[in-house]
Amino acid sequence: MKHVGDLISQKDLRTFKPETERPRGSNRPMLVWVSLADLFGRAFHREHGENPGTLWQEAIWKLTDKEISRGLTNLAEDGLEFPPNYSQFVAACRKITAEAISPPYWNAPRIEDQRKSDRMPYREWLQREGKDHPLVK
Repeated sequence: MKHVGDLISQKDLRTFKPETERPRGSNRPMLVWVSLADLFGRAFHREHGENPGTLWQEAIWKLTDKEISRGLTNLAEDGLEFPPNYSQFVAACRKITAEAISPPYWNAPRIEDQRKSDRMPYREWLQREGKDHPLVK
């Protein structure tokens, strides 16, 4: 039986074409498998074996390169004590973080930043005028 490292080349996941152009005969599942083994060490191979099973391979083929990259990043940042199982891996790949979504309005200046510098804050104005607002305490 060949070792996992002998079965793959030194290609990175980013070098693969989109899923529609990628031949199923490529070693993409093994690249992901080796990446997971790099993250979790020997415990990953003890838990899941030297080669990806059919279920894992199908999931890896269905996920895009961007999703797999996101999943590996999420797993590395989560600091799991044990290697992820199949469903945890797929969930990590599909989990979208706030940083991944960056709508243009997130970088827009806040209303407070646009006010004149000599303008009194709203809370102080309420207190000075003796007014009460149910949401501002």
